[in-house]
Amino acid sequence: MMRYSVFSVISPEGCSAILWNDPTKAEAATNAMKITSEDLKELNLIDAIIDEPLIGAHRDKEGSAKAIKDYFLNELQALREMGSEARMESRYNKLVGMGAFSE
Repeated sequence: MMRYSVFSVISPEGCSAILWNDPTKAEAATNAMKITSEDLKELNLIDAIIDEPLIGAHRDKEGSAKAIKDYFLNELQALREMGSEARMESRYNKLVGMGAFSE
């Protein structure tokens, strides 16, 4: 996931309007929803955070594409170095670990 992107099925404003009947509480909703790349990495829902160009991915499309390409090629090489059994086990562990939590 790109560093400054978010992943959500509803906007923070929409969420705050539903939960608190107050769309101005969008910041509280954003924190509660855990939609940033750092949050999703901490929850093990994404594999990595890809750094974006400092001026933003939307302003430097070529730099962003290069960052994604570099990440993809590095990960592809790492997967090629793993045996097929290790790849399958890693994938299985990732999938069964999603949604797991502890208090």
